[in-house]
Amino acid sequence: MVVGPVGFVWKQISLPVRKGDRCKLEPALLSHPALFVTEIFNERGEIVQGDDFRKRVITGVLIVLVIIGCAYLIEKGFLAIGLKSAKVIRVLDENKPIAYLDSRVLEQIGDQDPKGPPLIAVLNAAGAEEYDEIVIRGLGDGSVYFLHREQLNNKLICSLNGNGTADLIDQRTSQVLVKLIKEIEVK
Repeated sequence: MVVGPVGFVWKQISLPVRKGDRCKLEPALLSHPALFVTEIFNERGEIVQGDDFRKRVITGVLIVLVIIGCAYLIEKGFLAIGLKSAKVIRVLDENKPIAYLDSRVLEQIGDQDPKGPPLIAVLNAAGAEEYDEIVIRGLGDGSVYFLHREQLNNKLICSLNGNGTADLIDQRTSQVLVKLIKEIEVK
């Protein structure tokens, strides 16, 4: 017997169990609040609970680690594919990524305009706050567009394409400034 907290007496019992057997305890023993089984024996009289428990815990931990590792690799893989195809726009602040935006996010930002969100709304949603200069880089032709904060207005639109990409257009002239935006950097 082991004396527990606040004077409770815990009863320790050992039950011989063979593979395939089921343990049956008397209802009176099961109703005791501090009853716990500490050892389970195999047919040779060896304690097996400790080894099996350790193996199960180690196996469970390894399975969780494998799942986490696979999820990490899948996320990194899809992000890399999205960046290469301009379906994901990376927003940088002083060369540090602050956001990754895809077409669904851009649709939510620009829900009032069917063509797409204004560039200023995209920068605000990405968390870019203090900047003087904006550099927008394209994928296809490698175009780069430089812009100062004073030049920002609601007429510069991230126009959504049907294939999940976006172009930077000036709505006043309908001119495409950057084809297939892959990166927006604020400095």
